[in-house]
Amino acid sequence: MTFAPSGAPRSRRLPFNLRPDLGLGREVGIIFWAHLLCGAGFGLQTALWTLFIDDLGASPQQIGLVLGLTSAVRAVLMLPAGALSDRIPTRWMASSTMAFAAVGSLALVAADVWWHALIGAILIDVSALSMPSLSAHITASTTQAQRTKAFAYTFNIAFTAPMIVFPALTGWIASTSGFGLVFVLAALLYGGSAAMFLALRATPTHTDEAEAIPEAGADDGSTPASPPTRRSYRALLREPWVRFMVGYQFLVAGVMWLGFQLASNYLVDEHDYSLSRIGSIASLAAVAGLGWGLLAGHWKPLSNPMRAMTVTVTFAGVSALLFLISGWLPLVAVAWMLRSCFANVWAMMAAALSEVTPQRLRARAFAAAEISIGAGDAIGPLGAGWLYAFDRRLPLVTTLLATPPMLLAALIAARRHAANRAAAQHALVTGPVAVAAVVAPVAGQSQPDEGA
Repeated sequence: MTFAPSGAPRSRRLPFNLRPDLGLGREVGIIFWAHLLCGAGFGLQTALWTLFIDDLGASPQQIGLVLGLTSAVRAVLMLPAGALSDRIPTRWMASSTMAFAAVGSLALVAADVWWHALIGAILIDVSALSMPSLSAHITASTTQAQRTKAFAYTFNIAFTAPMIVFPALTGWIASTSGFGLVFVLAALLYGGSAAMFLALRATPTHTDEAEAIPEAGADDGSTPASPPTRRSYRALLREPWVRFMVGYQFLVAGVMWLGFQLASNYLVDEHDYSLSRIGSIASLAAVAGLGWGLLAGHWKPLSNPMRAMTVTVTFAGVSALLFLISGWLPLVAVAWMLRSCFANVWAMMAAALSEVTPQRLRARAFAAAEISIGAGDAIGPLGAGWLYAFDRRLPLVTTLLATPPMLLAALIAARRHAANRAAAQHALVTGPVAVAAVVAPVAGQSQPDEGA
């Protein structure tokens, strides 16, 4: 497989840039295909993951404990991820962490009690350590105009497309041959992903310095220069928009996993669904998730990541409501489709985060986002396990009630960010003095109310 160099002319014969590099350059193309293999591995595991833990003899609280502790450990492991991203080339970071995922999947083959699942899950989640490095690599390899599409393809479509086939395949394999074969196949896919990451360059060939957000003390010709911003989490958290985005990702992760982590168990316990039926529904729903990811990557009204994020957040509440209404198969299928569409929110938030973060701090910002998501992932399943044990409907009810305030926060943030973005674009025309005046709210130099 060959990849066209970044900036190569687009082929007019192929709509939607149907080339190995997606029309976004060699580096993004490699990450997409490596994530496609990784997504296939996840697709084999995720749809029936909680049912596998249940099969090992776990109670709802113990299932929540496995999921919550796994996410908590991942959040702790993320603390040095930003610093490691600055020191270790992306190809080695991504390849080595994905190799851990392969080992973890093989460890699950030998699991025979519920807490063994925790060991394998932690090893698999080590692969998330490369997310800050890969996100920064994508940002540095694309222009601002390409960024939403690049994140949509590498983090949404690459992980969603395999879900069309592999959950249904998992249901059939688990029903006929057991879970062991599922994890062996997943390990092979993770290994292939690790090998593909080795093809990345040490340094991206394209850096969009002209579009980078000015940092504190940047010399734009109108203000005295001062020492550049340090690459630290303390410097990062001075940025009000970064604080908002990191906090918001914690909220979204907690709400999502609280409501939907035990959805498979809910369908089995409440409506007597079979493993193969759940796998088939998950595969069908992945088509909707893939379609929403493609729409976000190509439809101009959704090219603004803040706007796309706001629309996508609404899917959580609607999905939870449909799950609660009935176990009727068409209704459940639509609910799962909306759940799959909602999963696209992660790439949209990553693209939005890249827009509001100074270039020097982006690796730290993506690491902070992963820590925040990991914390939400830890709290959500733990809460879901206890709520589910009390009443099977409570996790879904909680997500339904949490969606309106979550949507309101996204709407306010999208509106204020759009105003800042328009002012910054106007300032580029009126001169450097105006640039310095409007950049402060985005780069975090002043206007503390912008982080509200």
